Amino acid sequence: QDSCSCEALLLERMLKICEDIFQDMLNKSEEKEVKASLNTVMNEMHKLKHKYSEEQKVWSELQDIHSVKVKNGTVQGGALNDFLMVFKRAYTEKHQ
Repeated sequence: QDSCSCEALLLERMLKICEDIFQDMLNKSEEKEVKASLNTVMNEMHKLKHKYSEEQKVWSELQDIHSVKVKNGTVQGGALNDFLMVFKRAYTEKHQ
């Protein structure tokens, strides 16, 4: 199974931001040379981003975690049920 490092996750997010910036520049540009250059850069970036699929999955999971409604009673009950498993895995991860 692939592994996702913190650095790889950070790089994937930075690539995504660059992609969004270049896409906006491409949409706004009226010069053919600029559009051609941006398209070349975007194509290379897309090829590279395919190698970051594991990081994209982790980012999606992090967004899901961040959106948890912590003040919801049902969620709180689930957290109580899951806490020991989460704590044990987190503890084991940092004490290896």
